[in-house]
Amino acid sequence: MIVKMDDTRKTMNMSEVQHPENGTDNPAYVATNDANGDVENNKQKAKFTRSLSDVKNKRNKKPMWLCSAIVNRPKTTFGIALGFHILVLLITALLFYVDYNIFPAEFTDLPLDIRREEQFKLGIAWDRRDANFERINRFENTAINNGIRREEYDSLEVILFLENGNVFTKSNLARIKRFEEETVAKPDFDKYCKLNEAGSCVPPLSVLRFFDGTYGEEFYDPEFDNIPAILYNATLQPELDEVLQFFLAEKAVVTIDEATSEQTRLLIDFGTPLDNTTEGLPFDEQPIEEIDNFIRDQLIDFLHDKFENGFGNGIEITYLSLSIFEEIINSTVYRDLTLIVGSFVFIFVFIYVQTRSWWITGLSVFSIITSFLFANLIYRVVIGYEFFGIFHVLAIFILLGIGADDVFIFVDTWRATALLSYPSLAHRLSDTYRRAALAMFVTSLTTAAAFFVNYFSPFFATSSFGVFSSLMIVSNYLSVITYFPTVLMTHHTMWKDCRCCCCDCCYPEEDETEKRANVIVRFFAGPFFRAVTHKIFRWVIVVVLLGVTAFLGYKISTIESQERDVQVFPDSHNVAIHTDRRTRFKDSIEGDDNVELQIVFGLETVDLSVCSFTAYECYGNTIYDDDFDMNQPENQQAFLDFCSYLRNLDESKTDDLRIRRSLITGKPELKCFVEDMKTYFEDEKNISFPLNYNSTKQLVDGNTDIYNTTVTPNDRAFEIGLAYWLTDGHKEIPDYNEYDIYLGEESTSNTFRISNGEMVNTRLKYASIVINTTMIWGDFGYQVGLPLLEKWDEFIAEQMSQLPDGINKGYHCTPAGANFNFWLWQKIQEELTNSAIRNIAIGISVAFVVLVLTTQNIIIGALATITICCITTCVLGLIPILGWTLGTLESLNLSLVVGLSVDYVVHLAEGYYLAESEDRIGKTKEMLESVGISILSGCITTLGACFFMLFSVILFFLQFGTFVFCTIGLSYIFAMLLFPALISVIGPERNCGSFQCLFFCCRSKN
Repeated sequence: MIVKMDDTRKTMNMSEVQHPENGTDNPAYVATNDANGDVENNKQKAKFTRSLSDVKNKRNKKPMWLCSAIVNRPKTTFGIALGFHILVLLITALLFYVDYNIFPAEFTDLPLDIRREEQFKLGIAWDRRDANFERINRFENTAINNGIRREEYDSLEVILFLENGNVFTKSNLARIKRFEEETVAKPDFDKYCKLNEAGSCVPPLSVLRFFDGTYGEEFYDPEFDNIPAILYNATLQPELDEVLQFFLAEKAVVTIDEATSEQTRLLIDFGTPLDNTTEGLPFDEQPIEEIDNFIRDQLIDFLHDKFENGFGNGIEITYLSLSIFEEIINSTVYRDLTLIVGSFVFIFVFIYVQTRSWWITGLSVFSIITSFLFANLIYRVVIGYEFFGIFHVLAIFILLGIGADDVFIFVDTWRATALLSYPSLAHRLSDTYRRAALAMFVTSLTTAAAFFVNYFSPFFATSSFGVFSSLMIVSNYLSVITYFPTVLMTHHTMWKDCRCCCCDCCYPEEDETEKRANVIVRFFAGPFFRAVTHKIFRWVIVVVLLGVTAFLGYKISTIESQERDVQVFPDSHNVAIHTDRRTRFKDSIEGDDNVELQIVFGLETVDLSVCSFTAYECYGNTIYDDDFDMNQPENQQAFLDFCSYLRNLDESKTDDLRIRRSLITGKPELKCFVEDMKTYFEDEKNISFPLNYNSTKQLVDGNTDIYNTTVTPNDRAFEIGLAYWLTDGHKEIPDYNEYDIYLGEESTSNTFRISNGEMVNTRLKYASIVINTTMIWGDFGYQVGLPLLEKWDEFIAEQMSQLPDGINKGYHCTPAGANFNFWLWQKIQEELTNSAIRNIAIGISVAFVVLVLTTQNIIIGALATITICCITTCVLGLIPILGWTLGTLESLNLSLVVGLSVDYVVHLAEGYYLAESEDRIGKTKEMLESVGISILSGCITTLGACFFMLFSVILFFLQFGTFVFCTIGLSYIFAMLLFPALISVIGPERNCGSFQCLFFCCRSKN
């Protein structure tokens, strides 16, 4: 129930509109009306620049037309302003309803590609090798022709770990066997498992296959009675020994008498295409989400229960697959994002506590939300960005703090004007508007500029965030100066005297006969002011805080760069534990993270000039090497010799280049199609290699059932033989894809069709040699990776210089999809570190320029910038203290440091600039008095909003919350202690350091 206050109070309040407001004309009233605020106690007396008449004339200045309109027609202006905000909400809802991707959310991808980097272009050229020409596909729908669910879609890896124990005991192997049986017995498992040639589910790949007869009768021991003998027997056969290494921990021991391993693993494969796949349906249109749903519904809870409760006998279990990882990270991200609700609740409650008005509180929070939506409309619809990632969502937490801060500035300024007298309410609102709008303009401009610096980052995730966060800040500023005054005026004229009867005790009675400043304002203008400007204590503050800055500056030198890949989850999470344990095996044959290096021929780079700067998934047009030609016999022989040279590299060279060596042959592992072609034709077809006109004519003439013509000297002998070898005589074979993905053919004017309709006499457009390396994703950082990249650059350049024309433009790359380029990742890690430091330097420089321009005083700008530098130094110094290394997440967070550090210092600098006093002590007092409470409120709201991030599971969110919490805390401490202490000692007085003074100085000299 809402009731009105008594008529007497109503009359007193309404008189404000018609008559000068109750208050005083003394510009120092707020400070001096407190008995404890006597400046004489500090033996420093403030002198005011302007006389009493000057101050009264300023308040008697003609009201702004906007303020007059708001006062005269509060309901109309409020309705217009509110209508615009509702319109923003409706437009967003409408676009969402019509399936416009208004929030192009992508939480599993963080686009950190450096598009100008050569390794990015080389990798994309290979990934998109078939994008810009009509590639010949010898058999349509090869995956389907290979058989139902014969192609691997996903692989579930389960690691069983027994610390300081042995998993290869009879009881433990029996447990693993029961686990396998329980897993494959899940409902509908037989509908999604990968099938073998017999049409049965492929059994799990585990050490148990050495005991069930899979590898022969000598490997049959279903009761596990002879474990050491069975496994030792496998080590005696090179092919089986390579398989066995996949299941052995690094320190495992296998002898005739002993078989011990601290951990082992098993793989369960899921296949595609599914049984219900329509005939001829392309792979990318297959209903593979059914497999994801099965894994999510049937396996995740089952496996998580094993992870939480153990496997029995002390064995721990971890699990992971691509589908499971995507499901875990998506669900965890959305779970962590629900913490935003807690932040909103905190902001709502705190604004209400500060304003004592549901009206102001509700509409303020609504304004923050619509500011976010309006910024997103500009970002998404007008500019055209097509990415909305984790960083953009986290920007909401920043907006909550900044938005609440702007509200507090306006409210606090409005309350301060209540202590002064004005000719009318319009004059009071105008004075409030001028002060608050200017204060918010300076802080918003500086903060937006600091964030916008990130636009120049080479990383799309950071660059787009810089644009988005700047738009949010500008949008919020425009909302506050156009919308919030109408909210404030409707509250003042319509709702100020309304109280909820059940909450009436929360509203203290106002004594109109004695108006006093807020107790916090009096604290900042009194005890706090006297402390920070005390002749001794202010020097203590300066020495202590500069000492802390020096210490943390030293700690910066101890920051270590992260040598491993990005860690998404905390150490105790299943994914983190599993990722760590899978690196502790002796060796692996499949399903691991070893990097595949490609030596590519026939491609050059990609042309990215066709891509818009807002389209992060645009990869341009592939550029081909038109000189690439394998038809010349000398080129075939040179290519063959190059492969032979690679295969016979000595051990020191392979170790230096981190090339993986086969456990069977001891030679480097590589896949060279020319070697297999030579073996095929010479050993099986008795045709000499390299291929030339005569050898190819022999092939064609000997297969008249296939070829309905004969070859001529103008035909491409090599490509005719290539097509024959790839398909083993133009037959549909399961092994076709083994090499086909590394070779691309196009038709020419001489291309013809054979009896089965297949095209031959084509031209080989590109080819690749595949080298297996010992490099593992996440195993080392760029400090190791970049020198290794340089070694490969030098090695390939040297080898290409020795090859003949037509095959001497090859390059190396490590592509595995657009987001998994290993060489590029090394560059990214280095650039993350460099760009973070660079952006900090640019941000501080921009902040200095903006501060000097807005305060029109170089001394104020310099002192504020010094304070910002101290804050930034301390934030950087906290990185090693918090136990962090300078990795991807930390570098991304550092891109925010300047934007978060400038706000409070800018408030104070602007407050000092606008102070009426003549001397620095008086200006410092007015500065603290006018903005101290707003800074405190803004600090509390930002800290409160980010506090909830400390409960995140995703490590990036947790680090973000910790980072922002520390940055805001340090910003407040340095802004409220160091800056006032410095400014009270060397702050400018009168026109010292002002542009006006410098202008007249230069003019007088001329």
